[in-house]
Amino acid sequence: MNLFGENYRNVAFQVLTGGKDWRLFRQDSVHSLADVIRAAPQAFFANWVASLAKFPGIVAEMFKPFGALAMLGLPVWILRRDRRRATLALALAALVVVVAVAWLEERMLLPVLPVAAFVIAEGIEGSLAMLMRWRGLA
Repeated sequence: MNLFGENYRNVAFQVLTGGKDWRLFRQDSVHSLADVIRAAPQAFFANWVASLAKFPGIVAEMFKPFGALAMLGLPVWILRRDRRRATLALALAALVVVVAVAWLEERMLLPVLPVAAFVIAEGIEGSLAMLMRWRGLA
């Protein structure tokens, strides 16, 4: 019995077969994440980087109508110097980095939703404030 789950098999499948066909994957060949990394270190890290690169697209897909506002709000949210925001951002970044070891999907990023709502709200607020300054209303 593995105390930490068997997610390493998902990683091994993705890394060793390219996620193509379960029939090509010999599950007996790996017993831990370390086995996967030892078997194909370059493929493991390439898969991890590719998974991380998909993150912005997945978030944009999750918030289709508000994706641009989230992108506007993100710098505003980050630049406001607040220890709680920094801690939350660090925790979410750690979540994404760890989950990306296997692969990222929308369902795995549900903890990001509440924070994204705040980021989108700040994007709307920042956009409106910028528009009002531009129009001379503020």
